[in-house]
Parts: sequence; C-alpha cells; structure tokens
Amino acid sequence: MKNKQLSILFVVNQLIYGGAERYTVNVANEIVKRGGRAVVISRGGPMLQLLSKRVRNYYAPVRKTDILNRIRTILTILYVSRKEKSQIVHTQSTSGALAAKIASIFTKAPVIKTAHGYPDGRFPSVARALNLTTDKVIMISDWLSGRLIGFGLRKEKAVTVLNGIDIGKFSRVSVDKDALRKRIGLDLSDKVIISVSRVVPEKQFEHLIYWFPFVLAKVPNAKLLIVGDGGADGEEYREALIKQVKDAGMDKSILFLRGTHKIAPLLKISNVFCTPSVGKGFAVLEAMAASLPVVARKPRGVSDTVIDGVTGFNFAISDWKNMAEKLILLLESDKFSKKIGGQGKILVSSRFTQDQMIDKLGEIYNSLIKLPVKGEVKEKLTPSQKLKPSWTGAIFEPTFD
Repeated sequence: MKNKQLSILFVVNQLIYGGAERYTVNVANEIVKRGGRAVVISRGGPMLQLLSKRVRNYYAPVRKTDILNRIRTILTILYVSRKEKSQIVHTQSTSGALAAKIASIFTKAPVIKTAHGYPDGRFPSVARALNLTTDKVIMISDWLSGRLIGFGLRKEKAVTVLNGIDIGKFSRVSVDKDALRKRIGLDLSDKVIISVSRVVPEKQFEHLIYWFPFVLAKVPNAKLLIVGDGGADGEEYREALIKQVKDAGMDKSILFLRGTHKIAPLLKISNVFCTPSVGKGFAVLEAMAASLPVVARKPRGVSDTVIDGVTGFNFAISDWKNMAEKLILLLESDKFSKKIGGQGKILVSSRFTQDQMIDKLGEIYNSLIKLPVKGEVKEKLTPSQKLKPSWTGAIFEPTFD
C-alpha cells in the first residue's frame, strides 16, 4: 500500500559525489517512489541531477560557519518545514542537525542524524553534540554505534541501519570494457586497482600512492585509478596528490578521474577495489556488488562488509606494507581474486540491499511520528472521559509495483 502521509525533509551540506550525498539521494528518491514526500535542503552540487523530479530541492548555506549563514540555514529549514509539512528532519551533518534542532523549537519536528563516520579525535565532541541536537542517531555499523556510545552518546538515541544499495545496478551493467579502458588511458592487459571516494585528507590517499611502487615492482602492469573530487572545502589536497604523482614520475601508472555517478562501468573494468580508509561506505558495497575483492583499513572492531580472507582483506592502521602485499596477492591470482569477489557479492545481496535499508528507516520514522487515521471521526467526550486519540499503525509500508 502506498502511503501519501509521510513527509521527510533532508538536510545535507552539498550534493557532491560522496557517500552521505548518495545516501540522501537514494533515500529521498525511494520515499517518493513509495508514495511519500521528500524535500532536500543543500548547497547544491552535481548530484542534484540524480534527484527524482518529485523531490523538491531548496538552497541553504549548510555548513557555512559564519553567524549570518547559520541563521539563514535555520530560517530555511523553518520555512521549508512549514511549507512542505515535513514531519521529520533527517540530516547528514552535525551543523545541519544543530540548525534543524533550533528550527524544531517552532516546528516540533523530530531531528534524525545519520552518522557515517568520524576521525578518531572527534568522537567525544560529536557524541556530546548529538546528545543535544538529535532525537535519533542512525549508525551505519554496530562498531560505530558502540564507539559513539562509549564516548557518551545516550544509548536510547542510537540505532543501527546498515547501508544498502541497488544490487542490480552494479551486477548487471553492460559495458564495452576494451573501449572504456582505451578511453581513459588503460591498456587491455593492465591490472586495475580502483579507489572511489571524496579525495580529502582523512581518506589518506598519500599512503596508497607512496606504497604503489611496491606493487609495481611485483606487478609491472598494475594501474591505480583514483575516482573522486575534493571535499566541500576545496581541491587543494587532490591537487597536491596529483603533483606528488607527477613529481614521482608515476603519472602513467596512477590516474585521477573526476567524481561521477557512473561508477558501475569503471568497476567492471577493474580487478581490485582498495580504500586506504575504513571499508564501510557505499563505494565498498558497490565494488562488492560488482564482484570485486576489497582491500581496506580495518576498523576498531568487527567489519560488517570486508571480512578478512572471505570478501577481501583488512590491514591494520598504518600497516601500509600489508595493504600493498594484499593488493599484490589479489592481482597475481585471477582465480583467487574472483572467488573472493564472488563471496563479497553474495554477502551484499543478502545483507546490504537498498530495500532492507529503506524498510528499516521506515520503522524509525514511524516510531518518531504518529499520524491520525484518514477519515477518522472524533467522538464527543464528556469532561470525565479520558481522551484516547486513535493513530495509524505502519505509516511507511513497502510497496511492490
């Protein structure tokens, strides 16, 4: 049954190519597909083109730190919430959560924040901020939930919802591999390592680049493909990496591509996916859906996605040599690499689907808002009678078209 009562306002810094941004676009599109209403407030960006025409978009200077822009963001959330009759504000950043919480003084709309991950030093301050600015915090892994709770986040606020993707988009894509390789400067015999991410300092790409000659010494036809733009704060880090590669004379072996939503074809021409940061985001799931083995930094805890020796390999923080050794192992054995990649696809297909993620989010939305049953007639009650309003049950049920 389609539900036309649900109305969610999403607040995201920018719609650039990144995990939080893809999360916002996918969830908003799915809500309107299922009959609800979704609205997005952001500073704009290339992923605007991926929003459904039924998802309305408003501009606000989210994440700008000066007082005038903070006030402007709060007023925009207040205005849009009332105009669109938004029942929940779902944010992707701490600054967005703060603005939404202030606006909720007037709108009374609950505030949800999805926690995608933070540098180690920020956990204490983030936990304190989330306690003050949110009604619910969605964690993309149990490890992240435990980490934030350990630093003081109230346990009742935290709920884990694993990321999910449209499996078919990455497993059944058709592409002319030879033509695509040639177009981006790869030989047909090259062994391709791909990394897809925002190219920002916390991703630590400089270490992957530094250790790539070690891979080349064992696999001379290896190529590294880094796909992504700089972050919201600019391109300085990405430009510095490009200069580092050129100065080292490796610009024929390490290629940089701009961020794009057309990731599936690039995964199809690659052999291994590698991320020098913790393997937890959408890019890792998409690589696994494309049957690629994954090499990623091990989190402090159990990895939900990259299971060591099963769906890929984890390396300990700062053990970059081990990262390079695992890349060599996978590049040198096609049979072993395909086995690992196939097991990854099975895991994603069973635990990390978009439908599973959206259904779980629907349960959370339902727990925070209650809507009167359509057509309900209120009875006249005497003063001595206790008012017991009737509410609808599941307000966000999946539909099967």
